[in-house]
Amino acid sequence: MEEEITIKVKKLTKSFNGNKVLDELDLDIKKGETLGILGKSGIGKSVLLKHLIGLMKPDSGQIYIGAIDIAPLKEEDISVIRRMLFGMLFQTAALLNSLTVAENVALPLKEGTNLPEEKIRQKVKEKLAMVGLKDIEDQMPDSLSGGMRRRVGLARALVMDPQIILYDEPTSGLDPIIANSINQLILDVKELTGATSIVVTHDLNCINRIADRVGLLYDGKILEINEKEKFMKSENPYVQQFIHGRIEGPIKIG
Repeated sequence: MEEEITIKVKKLTKSFNGNKVLDELDLDIKKGETLGILGKSGIGKSVLLKHLIGLMKPDSGQIYIGAIDIAPLKEEDISVIRRMLFGMLFQTAALLNSLTVAENVALPLKEGTNLPEEKIRQKVKEKLAMVGLKDIEDQMPDSLSGGMRRRVGLARALVMDPQIILYDEPTSGLDPIIANSINQLILDVKELTGATSIVVTHDLNCINRIADRVGLLYDGKILEINEKEKFMKSENPYVQQFIHGRIEGPIKIG
């Protein structure tokens, strides 16, 4: 029986100032999996994520979320799909320093629902507890460590109970211990929610901990995608150069 596809990307193309960042990229993402997408810094991983969630418009190509191609939709229609289905943890957590932790987590609920204040407070408390944070609702983001900020960002991503969670470099800039705590949190969230997860990163330790399948993004395309164990043993020279950090090879430095 063919596995249900949550997201299907066909010939996705995006250029900036004549530089083709995504070049007729194809990608299938299976329902309930955690897909890790590897690639060096600046290669277009975050650009791909922003297309999946409709924050960027492609120059050409299709992005099917279920049966709906979001590429040609107007922003107001995409925003409805985004609120209903997606949560995203941005690389810097993207918290608003002028708001408390609770106010940051509550933002999607206040903007996208008509829930009463008491119900919002309950959901905020529940999602903060899910990411291992309690009794910090009244703290300000600038008083938190980097790891705690990521957790608050994830609580906000989870507050609308999304079916698809996007992680943009979730361990970037964190020390190994805190990074591993974030990796474990990604695993815990998947077990608790069953959500489909897409993680873009250059952190091999993160991929080894959390991914079911792994793809390599280079030169605008997914060059290889496979189950994690098979991916790591791939004979593809691009894959081998990346996972072993070799200077010599087909991946250009710089």
